[in-house]
Amino acid sequence: MEEQAGSEKRKFTRVSVASLVVIRCDVWANISNKEKHEFHTHTENVSEGGLNVILDAELHRPDTVELKLYVTGKMAPIECKGQVVWTKLISPVQVKPAIFSTGIQFTELSHDSKEAIRNVVSCFSDKEVETK
Repeated sequence: MEEQAGSEKRKFTRVSVASLVVIRCDVWANISNKEKHEFHTHTENVSEGGLNVILDAELHRPDTVELKLYVTGKMAPIECKGQVVWTKLISPVQVKPAIFSTGIQFTELSHDSKEAIRNVVSCFSDKEVETK
């Protein structure tokens, strides 16, 4: 399991937004059988660089995942690839299934998708400033 670095240096502003996200990744069922596994979850936070989600399975750095992010109900989901950059166990060891906070960096993101995420982050970061 990967841990986050002790001092966090963020390149992008992140906002707390709960958007539906579907994550698909390869898993190995046995030595010769690779299959796709799909998670349906919500984002904990989103930035122009990636997102944080809570999963009931551990993904490993640098696993590649397929993402379908529903940032608003008015537009089509943003589809791109991502790469797991960190995973942190957040449930007590004796709790099953284990729960993992997982950071995923966006990769293969189209210009339009970047703009859509930038707009969402900008909108929510303005709201967070207003409430503080």
